Amino acid sequence: MSTSVHQKGVFLHFIVNSYKPPSMKKQLRFFLPGVLICAGFLYSPAQSIQSEEPDDSSPESIGSVKFHSPHTERLNIKGKAEAYPFLSADGLRLYFTSDREGPGTGNLFISTRKTIHDPFDNPKILDAKLMQGYYAGTFTGDELTVYMHKDGNIYVARRNSLSAPFSEPEMVKGIGDNDVFAPAISPDGKELIVMVNNNPDITSTYRKIRYNEFEKSDILPIPATEEGEEKSEPGPGQFSKDGLSYYFALENGTKTTIWRYSRPKAGDKFVDLEKMSIKVNGLPVNTQPAVNGDGSILVYVSSPSHTWEDDDLVLVNDLEKQAAAPEQFTSVQKNENNPVTVKSKLAFFQTKTYPNPFQGSITFEMNELPGENITFFLYDLSGRIIKQQPVNGIRTTIQLDNLSPATYVYQVLDKNRSVIASGKLVKQ
Repeated sequence: MSTSVHQKGVFLHFIVNSYKPPSMKKQLRFFLPGVLICAGFLYSPAQSIQSEEPDDSSPESIGSVKFHSPHTERLNIKGKAEAYPFLSADGLRLYFTSDREGPGTGNLFISTRKTIHDPFDNPKILDAKLMQGYYAGTFTGDELTVYMHKDGNIYVARRNSLSAPFSEPEMVKGIGDNDVFAPAISPDGKELIVMVNNNPDITSTYRKIRYNEFEKSDILPIPATEEGEEKSEPGPGQFSKDGLSYYFALENGTKTTIWRYSRPKAGDKFVDLEKMSIKVNGLPVNTQPAVNGDGSILVYVSSPSHTWEDDDLVLVNDLEKQAAAPEQFTSVQKNENNPVTVKSKLAFFQTKTYPNPFQGSITFEMNELPGENITFFLYDLSGRIIKQQPVNGIRTTIQLDNLSPATYVYQVLDKNRSVIASGKLVKQ
């Protein structure tokens, strides 16, 4: 359902840049305070989502922005930065950068909880070796290797188990020249995405070639702006836990929103670009996203006053995976280093795929058929086609009862192989 959204004018011109640690952006007059937000879709500016009925969970006010994130209340301290979150696959461990204690402004912390329904406990320092200027910890799938940035370079440290101490950080070779920040490592440790300090900033991808050494492989394209708009600038992000998506922030003038690149197979170039649903992007500032294993929990950073000291964490619980519904969609299958034009999918037709998770079958719906020769494809996580079926009407039932319980990727393509819809499906 299309949603009417109206954002009040807020000066966010320096938001993405100011989310960099102060040591990397001394030339800026403002630093961005943050709030860690754990997504449960309670977080929206007052009266901003016009098509929804009000409920009893009225958001609390922080500064001039209203939101409520009970799962991260113990993490956010007024006047202290909580930024660069990384969420474990099971959603029970949350790593982040803060200046709440210890020397300098860059120190890595961890907070835990017993179940995904509980709030996170008071955080503690992750490791004494990972202090004094280390920012933006990003972990491999087993959480035993962490990459982070310090003074414009990328460092790595390792441990033998979740309870073991980390090794001394070592500088990673082959990445940037004192001008990179906010790394994101793939779950298998073979790919690294970093932000490059530029004007505007760019997002570069690297592939591992040997121990502690990477080589540059690509630059992620960003959406082209409409005539008269300011140029879009990407912000930090994280891989999904299956390595098939990359969640990141995008600043365009007065808006900072969360987007997602996707691909059918780990190691391939990203081919689809989606803007996350308006419920995820309910606050004026939504940046530095991280997700759990099935994408049902999203943590990101928001800042009511747009300064480093005000960065807070916000958590959104979306166990029905509403977060997966794109507001805008484009295909970037060629993925050449050119601007990407994003067109609104909702302006033409709407799609739904349900139930998700499923057991025996799913239903794919469109409000209208966008032509002939529409085909549904289902892939496993290696990119192998599991199911292929024509879509001949606005509602199509697809039998999948012979599949093993797992996460799958689907695409709906037209006769020109253009993507109409895509996403993940979970077989229970």
